[in-house]
Amino acid sequence: MKYDFKYLEDLIANKFEENLHLDYKAAEALSRSDGKRKEISKDVSAMANSDGGVIIYGIRETNNKELRYIPEKIDPVNRNEFSKEWLEQIISSHIQPKIPNLQITPISISDSDVVYVVKIPKGDTAFMAGDKRYYKRYNFESVPMDDYEVKDIMNRATHPKIFLEFVISEGKETDLFSNSNETKRILYVYCRNSGKVYAKFINYFIKIPAKMLPEQLISNYKKIEFNEIPYILFTGDNSNFLNISAHSTEKDKSNIESFRNTPLLPGLKRLFASIQLADNCVLDSNIILWNVYADNAPMNESTIKLSYIEKQINWI
Repeated sequence: MKYDFKYLEDLIANKFEENLHLDYKAAEALSRSDGKRKEISKDVSAMANSDGGVIIYGIRETNNKELRYIPEKIDPVNRNEFSKEWLEQIISSHIQPKIPNLQITPISISDSDVVYVVKIPKGDTAFMAGDKRYYKRYNFESVPMDDYEVKDIMNRATHPKIFLEFVISEGKETDLFSNSNETKRILYVYCRNSGKVYAKFINYFIKIPAKMLPEQLISNYKKIEFNEIPYILFTGDNSNFLNISAHSTEKDKSNIESFRNTPLLPGLKRLFASIQLADNCVLDSNIILWNVYADNAPMNESTIKLSYIEKQINWI
């Protein structure tokens, strides 16, 4: 995301409403009073304790109570009175511990006027505001957290963060299909650990629309329905890190027993599985659903449209 004057104009022109990840603050939100400094720390720490996001200092919301979260106009900050360094120092000195990788982007309105875009990452621990309390984002506001919520956030750094990523390979896969000149599609499933600790035990569940799969594959897997659409359920674990596909023989699979539960280190990704798609399948707006479990981490789940999946052309 590029933060510039056009970015601000687009937010206002499109009446982009505040949300969990976006907060507007008028110029008077920055002040040298103790109360305002604590308010800054409260709002910034709440964003980090939730899912991260952006706070913009220098945009005023409309006075209409029914539209109170809609941006009305640019309300710039006097940079001579409140510099970027001043704001950085307030955030750094009033929030414990210090939030890593926080970024402040100044957008100049004039020689003396500026708007500050504060980008706040999702934290791996709980951050305490200047009033010695913990806050979270809720209904466009910063509200106090319960004790169990603080403990839950503090546990973020103690477990892996596992995501599934998908790539569709199109081409002639001669190692799997012989004597055919037709275009074949393979869905490759990757596992990524974006956390700070390794994952030892990983289990995944992937639901793919049945119409996307060849008949010989459908008959071997469990059928389920989602929104009245037939899906096929694929399951597996980190024994699949050796490129074992849905087409592998029992002999192939027996060769990986000594590699079961190979840990996935932080920052790395590996191939989980490869699944043959039907030759005539259309990559439309139907979705793949997935969820994954890893060690003591909470279950992670998401969806992705087939048409959004990255495509790779491989003629072999």
